[in-house]
Amino acid sequence: MREGFYEKHGIKVLVGERAITINRQEKVIHSSAGRTVFYDKLIMATGSYPWIPPSKV
Repeated sequence: MREGFYEKHGIKVLVGERAITINRQEKVIHSSAGRTVFYDKLIMATGSYPWIPPSKV
């Protein structure tokens, strides 16, 4: 991403925190850091590692 992209578009990125509760009706999240975050749209990017099955060459 270009520098300033998130700020320009009003995007807040929280890294290293877990969502303890998500209230979809009120659009609010309570995080593991004790933070309360209100949102308009929510994207949860949980991350993962690919599993590559063994191959027979």
